[in-house]
Amino acid sequence: MVGKIPLRVARVTVLVLALGAFSALTAGAASAAPEVVYNYLPSPIPGNPVSLGFEATQTAEFGGQIELAGTARKNPNVTVLMSSWACQTGSWNNFNCKTTMGAKFPVTITFKVSEVGAGNAQGAVLATGSKTFMIPYRPSANTTKCTGANTGAWFKSGECFNGKAAKISLPLKAASLPNKVIVTIAYNTSNYGTNPTKCNEVPNANCPEDSLNVGVNDGFEEAGRTPTVGSLPLPEEAYDNGSLESGWGGFQPLFEVKASA
Repeated sequence: MVGKIPLRVARVTVLVLALGAFSALTAGAASAAPEVVYNYLPSPIPGNPVSLGFEATQTAEFGGQIELAGTARKNPNVTVLMSSWACQTGSWNNFNCKTTMGAKFPVTITFKVSEVGAGNAQGAVLATGSKTFMIPYRPSANTTKCTGANTGAWFKSGECFNGKAAKISLPLKAASLPNKVIVTIAYNTSNYGTNPTKCNEVPNANCPEDSLNVGVNDGFEEAGRTPTVGSLPLPEEAYDNGSLESGWGGFQPLFEVKASA
């Protein structure tokens, strides 16, 4: 027998089907949420971390070897905690830093995840990507609360800081990662990098990239030397300009890695 479906019933049927499809889509999206497979970020994020300055230490690329937890290994999203010592005018070391609230400067930063090669050397590149990030200038000097040895610093939550923490992230494409990988970041400063900016050769140029650092764990602190997720296979060694170097004493870059199953 063939009959007509009443209009009201048809509308309800379509609505139920649509809701069912939407529920299936949202359930699939929820199940595909990235998983934290490595975390060495401090919590809470401080006003500023201990850091490595690329221009000051003649560095173009810096990173460390990490071991991932869990089983998610696809398309890593890498986060790093940077430290900005740049001022819009003046400088931290001249004690006259001035910055308009919310002001930022652009820096192109490259993230790279590599295989662990023979002898723990950097092996084949598994995932890489670059992005121009807008990095915050550090706040102006607080002349009332940061005095004496802290002259020129800015103030937050009862402490004075010369730099400002800035967390940046970049999603990368990779079919699958091994359990151990090497994660590095790279960017150009006036004199270092794959394409030095030569900014310091321009009269009166600000060159904020020269005052941008990579956050590292304070190796001399007992607390916080172990990642909360994943582990550090080589806690005393780091990758500086492509070479594995010893003697870092626990000063490892502050990374977080998320991945999809």
